[in-house]
Amino acid sequence: MFLVDGPLALDLLGQIWGDVYDVGCDGRNWWYRRKDGTGTAYTATSPGEPHKVTADDHAFLPVRRAS
Repeated sequence: MFLVDGPLALDLLGQIWGDVYDVGCDGRNWWYRRKDGTGTAYTATSPGEPHKVTADDHAFLPVRRAS
């Protein structure tokens, strides 16, 4: 469960996933996509969904982190 919303949630998602995923919020819609170009952009209605899906996606097919 992700217990924060708004700018704090965006900041936390950026700290957790920002080096391998682009994550953002446009009003009520959250979006996220892999920085390696695999897959497509996804949208969600809450910050908890991008957090869970990026964690699951990264566990299944890890995104290479920039060195």
